[in-house]
Amino acid sequence: MSSAYLEKALGAAPPPAPLEFVAFVVPVFLLCVIIPIVPYVLLWLYAAIYMVISCDARGLKKLPPPPPESVPSIKVRRERTIFFLRHGESEWNFVFNKKPVILAPFRLVYTCIKEFFLFGRDSLFLDSPLNTEGLTQAAEAADIVEKLVPEDAVFVASPLRRAVSTLLLAFEKRLQRKRVKVWHCLQEISRNVDTASITPARETPPVSRKEQKMYPQCVTMYDRVLDVSGFEGNKTLGRRGVNRIQEFARKIFDQPELRPKPLVVGAHSLYFKHFFNIYLPELTAYGPKQLSDNQRDLATLARTKKIHNGGLVSFVLQECETISGQMFYRVRPGSIKEVYKGFEGSKKTQ
Repeated sequence: MSSAYLEKALGAAPPPAPLEFVAFVVPVFLLCVIIPIVPYVLLWLYAAIYMVISCDARGLKKLPPPPPESVPSIKVRRERTIFFLRHGESEWNFVFNKKPVILAPFRLVYTCIKEFFLFGRDSLFLDSPLNTEGLTQAAEAADIVEKLVPEDAVFVASPLRRAVSTLLLAFEKRLQRKRVKVWHCLQEISRNVDTASITPARETPPVSRKEQKMYPQCVTMYDRVLDVSGFEGNKTLGRRGVNRIQEFARKIFDQPELRPKPLVVGAHSLYFKHFFNIYLPELTAYGPKQLSDNQRDLATLARTKKIHNGGLVSFVLQECETISGQMFYRVRPGSIKEVYKGFEGSKKTQ
């Protein structure tokens, strides 16, 4: 049977796709698929570079402790009651800190698959948000911590989403009439990618997709409650953790609208531990009449242990002045209290 007969019977073969069609499809594909994930890819690139060459924790152990209260030439100028609220469990915590640790590789693979299918619309690793358990921890704390924190307290938070969400859910009723200042100086001290902020300077952080489903009120709370006017964006290679902690201590006393009210701080475990290590004086300078065994134990835990996920700890921070006029800050060792949950490894239970 001839080819001419077949062509006549079956019809002519369709012509190849015109170049005009290809020229249309390629830009549309780039516009709809590739371009939207470019910011996501760039964030990952910066986070990876930061993870390799960061010196975020450098200098934290070189600072001398502040003088104890027994030094007569020291003048206490002002004091502030501070509440440290650690965020609930994050997706990153679930992968790397959840027990049993032997299952961490399997949790990592599982979370990487979920990250892939988010396709840049959100991230479970970058600026790691609260997971289901973390959101529940924050909401469960609400009925308790609202009653334990003074009514006139003011609120500040790290720019990372897990810290913001924990604070908003734990104090949801209180924040119907108050705002939360977002401070870049509270960003976690670590080189890990979960401590990278995905939010540009002076913009409101995005609410995670899981949180939008479980607690849709957080979408409006993020927009209504957060004051991001002082947020300067993600930490840079030149902005070390020790500098951020020192900036935070200054702000506590320098911001007129914050003093002299109690301050609730939503932030992170390593940040809080480094803060206590910098501003707690040497406990050997305090005798048994100055510090009880329980107070000494709490001061030691503050230096060595993390606050539980969703836990709340209070203390008094002092602004002091030497006889030569030099200013410094000091945590009063006997003032540390476990308000809710407290430190890992402590005797306190809830």
